[in-house]
Amino acid sequence: AIQAHWRGVRTRLAVLDSFSFNISKELELSSERILLDLNHFLMANENMLCPDATNPTKGNLSRRNLLKDESSHTSSQLPFPLTEATVLEMIDLFESRGKMSSKSVLDLLQRQIGLLNDLPNITSCDVPSGHLLCIVGDLHGQFDDLMHIFRLHGYPSPTRLYLFNGDFVDRTEMGLEVTLTLFAWHQLYPQSVWLNRGNHEERSVCSVHGFERECERKYDKVVYSTFLAAFDRLPLATIVNTKVLV
Repeated sequence: AIQAHWRGVRTRLAVLDSFSFNISKELELSSERILLDLNHFLMANENMLCPDATNPTKGNLSRRNLLKDESSHTSSQLPFPLTEATVLEMIDLFESRGKMSSKSVLDLLQRQIGLLNDLPNITSCDVPSGHLLCIVGDLHGQFDDLMHIFRLHGYPSPTRLYLFNGDFVDRTEMGLEVTLTLFAWHQLYPQSVWLNRGNHEERSVCSVHGFERECERKYDKVVYSTFLAAFDRLPLATIVNTKVLV
């Protein structure tokens, strides 16, 4: 009788756990949908809300030589190895809401995969005396927020260190540009930029919360699968000065 009662209790607890998990998941999905719907609305009305945001005469158009020119349907190869000037040109392109060629995106991702292949699951970050480490988390495709951070603290450099603590993508429509920018700085300054993997860099999450749709809308499934291959190789955490786990 006691065993039968215990089995009944365990069954009810399992049902309650499943019920609680499903409610939590639906609440999270609901909040994600609200953010995505808001972002889609703002993107659809960008010209009306901010006329200069898509103005093709705004900014330094001479930097578009690295881009795919959608009007002429020609593409140029992003030069490797990357230089700081090249990365800044790419950022200028993204700020003007331009688009890199598919080949350039894939080349950058393949080089990132090669860089990540040599890293352990837990990396180490040693901050020299007199230097600061800027830790950034949960960008979620907010490219303009990333630019604001760079304006406040400066771009990554041998003396300006950054640790980006995951969740680069999903919820908004510029996760691709955010991730490419972080990967480019990491390739340029691997001893000054650290990248951790967040739960949104996992395929079962980013396939639901917007990044898969973003990649396929801007490029194709090949680009999306290559991003996933890079995400799979991201370190899970970083130990700062042998004392702090991020």
